[in-house]
Amino acid sequence: MMGTTADIRRDNSLSIVRYISAVGTASRRELAEATGLSFATVAAISADLLTSGVLTASAPERNAVGRPTARLQLNGERGVFLALDIVEDHLEIATYDSGLRGLSRSRVQFERQFVAPDELLSVVRAAIRSQAEVNAPRTVIGIGVSAPGVVDPVTATWMLAPPWQWRQVTLADLADDVVDHADSDGAGRGGVGRYDATARHVALDNPQRMLATAELWSNPVRADQTFVVLSLGAHVTSGIAINGRLLRGRTNTAGQWGHSVLVAGGRPCHCGSYGCVETYLGAEGILRTLRDIDSDSPLLNNGDTTTAIEELARAVVTGDPVANKTVDRTGHYLGAAIASMVNLLNPDAVVLTGWIGELLGAYLLGRARTQIETCALDVPLRATMIELGRPSTDQVCLGAAAEALERSLIELSRERIASAGSAEVSNQLAEV
Repeated sequence: MMGTTADIRRDNSLSIVRYISAVGTASRRELAEATGLSFATVAAISADLLTSGVLTASAPERNAVGRPTARLQLNGERGVFLALDIVEDHLEIATYDSGLRGLSRSRVQFERQFVAPDELLSVVRAAIRSQAEVNAPRTVIGIGVSAPGVVDPVTATWMLAPPWQWRQVTLADLADDVVDHADSDGAGRGGVGRYDATARHVALDNPQRMLATAELWSNPVRADQTFVVLSLGAHVTSGIAINGRLLRGRTNTAGQWGHSVLVAGGRPCHCGSYGCVETYLGAEGILRTLRDIDSDSPLLNNGDTTTAIEELARAVVTGDPVANKTVDRTGHYLGAAIASMVNLLNPDAVVLTGWIGELLGAYLLGRARTQIETCALDVPLRATMIELGRPSTDQVCLGAAAEALERSLIELSRERIASAGSAEVSNQLAEV
């Protein structure tokens, strides 16, 4: 369905800011070439973004020919974004400036299993408050939260939290007792530091989409690509972008690659099905393969699942035959699963990440390539780059900060339209 002129202008603004975020700095002419927008449109939108303080411009530089050119960049002095990654046994929290440059990062380890959502949310609120205090008096512009499972980003509701089997957990008010409910003079009442009103609504999504968002905001070649970010860990997921736009699906659950069937009638999965990708490529699935190969392997006696996978990775490096056979077989499964993704989506790129991807990705992809070439159609495969991604912990938090930035830009656009006179808005929107 065709969007309104306001929607089109908002999307164009996001494209411009996203490209600048990915490359660092750009001229208006470069932005027009990269985004496919007209120079007039870029000039009009960038003027708005400069006025609102989202962008800054360098002093014009003299060129060999033509007029002096100013370069645009994100304004890192506008405030900070807080990014949280909720994991089953810990919380990652990072602070980024308004140019999406990382400022600080910390981890809160969960000492016990949470019984009720309020117990976890109290830990999250305390972490947010701590970061807000550290960064005071800088303005908190937005808060991005990555939560595993099924989420509703519109209402900031955690619909299903698999680690604890919670349903309908509201995260929209996470910041209410943390950020400053500022008065017009900025003094605030009962909060910490300064507070931008757009931070009130938490930007919530799940980690697979945060990973895809990070790719869009940090890698300029992704701007209009179709790509898949595959994450291997305790769970197996995928974040998908089609022509530079996140694929969410009707219920915001697109990307459940881990629960597509890889082996019909295969291993039982906690989702209730059999033979899911996760049962072969997730941490427990890999250890199940190891157990099938050698049930007496000392690699199986290494404490928790994470430690066992880490020991497996070390054993591969030293040439342990059981470890190598395990990786060979897992790479075979991975190759078949990636080939299906290549055939289905015809992507520009498949990016492998997640903590297992970081530990074993190079070995798994090396083993997977034969199976990919066997199972994938030749034409889409030749067009697909298959590569290792950057550390997933960094990327999830970056994606959360980027989604918070994106939401703040949308709110700025709404405020601008609401505050402007209808005639002025009509004239300005006509520029798109």
